[in-house]
Amino acid sequence: EVFRVKDKAKRILKYWDMRVELFGETKAFLPISLDGALRDDTMSLNCALLRDTHCKDDGGRIILFYDPSRLPKKGEYEPVSMTRALWYTLHCSIEDEEVQKKGCIMLVHPRHAEKPDFTLEKMQTTSIRGCIPIRIGAIHICHPPWFFELIWPVMKLLIGNVLRKRVKVHSGDDNEIITKLETKYGISKEMVPIEMNGGKLELDHLAWLDERRKAGL
Repeated sequence: EVFRVKDKAKRILKYWDMRVELFGETKAFLPISLDGALRDDTMSLNCALLRDTHCKDDGGRIILFYDPSRLPKKGEYEPVSMTRALWYTLHCSIEDEEVQKKGCIMLVHPRHAEKPDFTLEKMQTTSIRGCIPIRIGAIHICHPPWFFELIWPVMKLLIGNVLRKRVKVHSGDDNEIITKLETKYGISKEMVPIEMNGGKLELDHLAWLDERRKAGL
């Protein structure tokens, strides 16, 4: 969208339409902070569906870790609240000026996930597809579950042509996947959370949230 004024204007309009839809007219215009627009979403934030690793690949892009196995059972959470939590993590990431310029990559680890919640998936893919101002450079789906081939045709429609071309699916041996991420994509095992076998990074999401809350963020 660089230098494409009309496209940028459309994205801004889409962003605010989606923000009002997710947060409601009252909270939509509050700061995207834990005690502001996210004040009623503590459970969803603590779930840590999407986490910032605070690491960058060799291209300077922030690495985000998405683990759908962390979702509670269907019916025990609100998709709209989970999506607001995703918005929060993404907005935290773009506080970094380098991320604003270079974007992010996503490590998706659905190995132990239950069948997807398509209401949630639609809300979240709509958010990252031409809405929240962060460039998704690549999406690495590691260890797709048995039902992945059944849902992938639907997911391709949701994410659209541009993001679809940036999806890389990695199946097979744990060590092979870790090695491939490191040698081909510039993501060392020290940047990969320990939830993925072979990863070395320990994330304390609750401590991170606590630090931000104390800082009024």
